[in-house]
Amino acid sequence: MNHFELDLPPDAVAPVLGRLAEAHATVETSRIDATHAQLTGLIPAGRVHAFETQLPGLTHGEGILLSTFAAYHPVPGTPPTRPRTDGNPLNLKQYLLHLNHQ
Repeated sequence: MNHFELDLPPDAVAPVLGRLAEAHATVETSRIDATHAQLTGLIPAGRVHAFETQLPGLTHGEGILLSTFAAYHPVPGTPPTRPRTDGNPLNLKQYLLHLNHQ
């Protein structure tokens, strides 16, 4: 999880909050006045880049995002997997066959 601080124009708060919800972020504090808005909270590290790429369009190029590592949290649901691309070192025969093909 990353902690984020977001400075943006007040008219962009509603669409930004919608995108933060889609990114599974939680907003901890918000300060909004006539000329400035600031949001802070937590966002999954794997979703920061996608949110960051949407930010200029949502804030008319005026949004500033700062994110830093906050904590490790378990991944909800089934953990992500990927197929093995090399020999399995736990299966000696398969591993040695893979080494011979390199």
